[in-house]
Amino acid sequence: MEPGFIGSNFCNINRNRYQITALDNLFLGDERNLEEGVTFMNGDACNMDDLNKVGPVDFIVHLAGTSSAPMFMDDGLIDGYVNSVQSFITVLEWARKMG
Repeated sequence: MEPGFIGSNFCNINRNRYQITALDNLFLGDERNLEEGVTFMNGDACNMDDLNKVGPVDFIVHLAGTSSAPMFMDDGLIDGYVNSVQSFITVLEWARKMG
């Protein structure tokens, strides 16, 4: 989960129902968007070592993604792929390994 707009709101809304850990590289997000009760870990969902630091989980909500048209101006297709697709594939592989 990410502390960008959508991710931080998801975390904040659900923090009293679940033990939430938000993993974000803070490219666009800000840790200050998270309310008390949400654990924050600075890391990248494309990096298996960062995911391993999160530890065992019961549920995964992947919200990493390119969210703004200006992000596509330079080499946006590649950046969007890495941010959205590659991180999703890495998270799926991590979940498979975690059982």
